[in-house]
Amino acid sequence: MLSAGTSRDGVLAVVHAAERPDLFDGAVNFAGGWLGEGCEDSVAVNRSSFAHGGTFPGTTIWLYGDNDTFYSLTAARISTPSSPRVEPALFASSRAPRL
Repeated sequence: MLSAGTSRDGVLAVVHAAERPDLFDGAVNFAGGWLGEGCEDSVAVNRSSFAHGGTFPGTTIWLYGDNDTFYSLTAARISTPSSPRVEPALFASSRAPRL
């Protein structure tokens, strides 16, 4: 079974999978984080969530777009802790349309 979500639900999908690795084969995080990059504490808070999700032993995919105003590709990379389970190479770059 896969766990997947978007925005807060995206990071929660990976954290949930880490909490219950017996239930999940993989997790997909579509542009997820706990706080948007405009928030002062976003890096510290998101880094904690990313680190917890990074303990999941199964396969994860973390997808972010370059122009996302809440969780950009750059912000996601900055929030990524040093972990062999969560690497910037796992982040896919796609050009989100400007609104």
